[in-house]
Amino acid sequence: MILFFHRLQSKYFTRLDLKQFPEEYSSNIKQILKFLSSFELQKYEHIIRENRLKDKHIIELTEKINELKKKELIIPFWKDLFLFEAYLSINFGIIRNNFTFPSFTKSHIKLIEFYHPLINKPVKNNFETTSNVIVLNGPNMSGKSTFLKSVGLCIYFGHLGIGIPASVAEIPFFNHFSIEINRRDDILNGYSHFMTEVLNLKNVVKNALNGKLCFAVFDELFSGTNVEDAFEICKTTINGLSKYENSYFLISTHIQELKNVSKDQISNYYIDCELIDGKPTFTYKLKKGWSDIKVGRILFDKEGLNEMLK
Repeated sequence: MILFFHRLQSKYFTRLDLKQFPEEYSSNIKQILKFLSSFELQKYEHIIRENRLKDKHIIELTEKINELKKKELIIPFWKDLFLFEAYLSINFGIIRNNFTFPSFTKSHIKLIEFYHPLINKPVKNNFETTSNVIVLNGPNMSGKSTFLKSVGLCIYFGHLGIGIPASVAEIPFFNHFSIEINRRDDILNGYSHFMTEVLNLKNVVKNALNGKLCFAVFDELFSGTNVEDAFEICKTTINGLSKYENSYFLISTHIQELKNVSKDQISNYYIDCELIDGKPTFTYKLKKGWSDIKVGRILFDKEGLNEMLK
């Protein structure tokens, strides 16, 4: 323990320039230094190195530990140390991945060259909007869910005070988050996939009604019900959410009829896909507008299912 604490003190914490830290956090580091200094580490480290640690030294150290325990300083020390380790790891990650810190705005989202950090050689996109409802479409496998996850990570990381995977970022401030991607039924509560979607939407709307600044993502909204119902309630949802101008809502869909549900507060985007010689080629590039390309039947046939099911 003494060797470990001595290394922390001499190689790391005494070398930190506390002026480089925010004042409210530098006090945590001062507490770490104060705790370590209570052990006379240089003295005991020398004794240990000379193989002269005696019973009397162990008794002295035990008394120091008991005194710290009485003052309830041991658990706070470990909490401060673990928090420092977490911040240090985050810092290494930000530098290694060349993440950037966002600026906070009130009226728009702007993400330049953003991407999902877990993808090897990702396609970087630009996304800028003042509309508070974004309806995203595109064929299967085009990358809609990855786009939603990427934007969600950028917004959430920014609120945590962490650098984000983008070269430039301007985002609004939110105090309520709801990310619904790959959501399925809730067996334990007896809710179907559709009912789970309804209850989640209700929770988001209640928070928006109560003045919360919401950021919500809905991946393939209301895909758990029939196409006719899905279109009607999606249209109602999109128009209704557009009234909450201080919140932002991202909705992906396969419902082509939603193409015409647009106004100032509603924008359409799609993930591009090209048909080359009848085969889909995915570019994973975000574009403004709407995609009419359908690849479901093509992929179905490509896997030989038309022939197998004859």
